[in-house]
Amino acid sequence: MLFKPLKGKKVKDKKIYDDAFSKYLLFAKKIVPMTAFTEQICRYCMPLIHFKKGEVIYHAGDIHHSGYYISSGLCRSYLISDTGKEITWEFYFNDKNSSYLNLIAGDYNSFIQDKPSNLYIEVLEDTYCFEFKNEGRDFIFKMMKTPMTFAKFLCQEYNKEMLNRYLDLNTSADDKVEKFFQNKGFLLEKVSQNQIASYLGITHETFSRLKKRYS
Repeated sequence: MLFKPLKGKKVKDKKIYDDAFSKYLLFAKKIVPMTAFTEQICRYCMPLIHFKKGEVIYHAGDIHHSGYYISSGLCRSYLISDTGKEITWEFYFNDKNSSYLNLIAGDYNSFIQDKPSNLYIEVLEDTYCFEFKNEGRDFIFKMMKTPMTFAKFLCQEYNKEMLNRYLDLNTSADDKVEKFFQNKGFLLEKVSQNQIASYLGITHETFSRLKKRYS
């Protein structure tokens, strides 16, 4: 098979695949027109992969030859600092609260530049996601024009949100926690407070103390 998944288990159940693909189409059609031909190309190039809770999709030092569009479930990326501290970079899920950063698990720079990443990506809940590999991406771009528009839009939104992420990390602990509860308080229902604290770049003790203001 041309597009064999690197990790996880390829979903063969047609109903599970079709349900997930229908959800993906609702997302894609908000950005570009999707013809029947476009849909068939995407089906051919994007296998649905099932990852089990506890699996690690990528380790630090891996090259991200694939990116994963989350259909359902929950993943987390993190890195280990020079002092051995675990720093949560992003959470990946697909619901009404998702931003573009939350929808695609993977290191964009590693994927595009074919360079090792310093990120680990772990599965926090059983997750179904569409895998798109470099050769699949290149094949789609060769066959059609609309994916270029689609990719350009995603890159722009991704870079915009990435910039905001960097800017947020350089604010005070009070500002970080205030903005968290304004925009991402729903994460308290998804992940641990330790992971949220490391995502904000503060200690668990600081987060616990400051969040009392919003209880």
